[in-house]
Amino acid sequence: MRLSIIQEWQQPFAAWFRLYNHERSDQVTTITRDKFRNFAAGLVKKLSGNYDANAIDMVESLKRRLASRANFYQYTDFIATIYPKLDSIVFWKLAHWLARKYLTSIKKLTLHLFRRPAEGQAKTWPLFDRSGNVNLCGTALKRLVGSRKHPFRWHNPTVNP
Repeated sequence: MRLSIIQEWQQPFAAWFRLYNHERSDQVTTITRDKFRNFAAGLVKKLSGNYDANAIDMVESLKRRLASRANFYQYTDFIATIYPKLDSIVFWKLAHWLARKYLTSIKKLTLHLFRRPAEGQAKTWPLFDRSGNVNLCGTALKRLVGSRKHPFRWHNPTVNP
């Protein structure tokens, strides 16, 4: 089958365009919607029961999970929409968990517990209580929005190992 004049004229440009875009394309990495939903569902499941657990221990376990997730995804792109959603989910589920644990309303909890952990930080749930090993300590819920972000740079080794 013979190509038309326009198709013959477009062939070299199409090959150049594919080559040029292949060289310039950056690898886009992001948090997929399924991974976000599964992680959020795991946190919701953790905060949906176990009201006998110590509040400090619960917040510490949430902080560990959030810190590991932020550390794992520090080189990804497009996290500006995922992290605030996850922060909101964890914040409000922890509010409901604390209200259910202390048998009070969220409104009363916000009057007593909702503060800034330190100057210049966002308001959150700082808790002061005895931890599981009977030590008096305080902790605050970690937020993902302020977590570190690094650009991913691929480096080939300079020498052959």
